[in-house]
Amino acid sequence: MPEEDPGKRAFALYQRYLQTNDLRDLRESVELLRHAAAASPANPARFANLGAGLVMLFDREGGPELLPEAVAAAERAVKLSPRSPAYLSNLSTALELLFQQTSDDETLARAVRTARAAVESTPDGDALLTMRLSNLCNTLRSSYLRGGDEAAIVEAVTAAERAARLLTGPGDEASRLLSNLANARWDLAHHRVDPALLSAAVATFQDALDATPHDHPNRPDVLANLAVRRGAVAANDADADAAVELARQALNQTDALDPDRPHKESCLASTLRTRYNHTG
Repeated sequence: MPEEDPGKRAFALYQRYLQTNDLRDLRESVELLRHAAAASPANPARFANLGAGLVMLFDREGGPELLPEAVAAAERAVKLSPRSPAYLSNLSTALELLFQQTSDDETLARAVRTARAAVESTPDGDALLTMRLSNLCNTLRSSYLRGGDEAAIVEAVTAAERAARLLTGPGDEASRLLSNLANARWDLAHHRVDPALLSAAVATFQDALDATPHDHPNRPDVLANLAVRRGAVAANDADADAAVELARQALNQTDALDPDRPHKESCLASTLRTRYNHTG
């Protein structure tokens, strides 16, 4: 009996990992993807799958050696199929993660260029265009936060606004995309010191919350983001009270053992200070 293809076995283990969350399945899947790529050096999908698997493993384990390998695999996929928006998008994601680890400006610049190319290669009407526009927004925002270039944050807002126009309703994608748009608008408002833009950004944070289901695991984060921003622009006692209530909801919906709970406590403290400053 011929040996089973390692790519198929890797996919089966990945599917099992999604059900069990057992890190051993993910590690074994990645190792099989390495073998599959080595056995098919002209197959871009094998290298794209390896790159994506390494990024996923990095998200779980944080091994510093995983990202350079992920970038190399994603680059190989793009070299073999240079106009594939999926492969370009995967490469951009790996490059931005590598930038976050190394703070290398050229790596971030490549991430931005590749994210643009992914969007430009995606036809109108493609279901993944929204996600790729959102990814472009994030890489451009990273570029702005790194160097303060207004053109980068303007382009980030433009990309996220285009993505928002493609949304079909509330849910996970809408929550994530509108949060990205809100963050980009907030950055642009601060860059230009424009109160009207700040108000528009806060309204977008509210839109993100409205699009987030009540049982969504990221809802506490969306609540906390809105709370801090509402507190920052509070013009009266009612605004300050609303910010505190949002921060309390975020904290109450965060498990006591959640590693992000201290951040939620800090958000509540910030809004309480804001209310104190208003009421004395």
